Amino acid sequence: MQLTPDEIETQALGLPTYERARLAEHLLYSLDSDPDVDAAWIEEARRRCEQLDRGEIQTIPVQQVMDGLREKLRQVR
Repeated sequence: MQLTPDEIETQALGLPTYERARLAEHLLYSLDSDPDVDAAWIEEARRRCEQLDRGEIQTIPVQQVMDGLREKLRQVR
């Protein structure tokens, strides 16, 4: 017998908080998942890692990036 969406919801709401959060994450991911997009992001990550390994690009420290963003936000206000 297959459960109805209302029955699934009732059972899900009875789960511990951590399990509900994990379930919600999986459900949201399933709505936003596209195998072609996922594959493209994986390929882009590989390409960037290879560029880093070859010394073609350099990373920027996160603090420097955040400081720059904060400064831009100040200028917009």
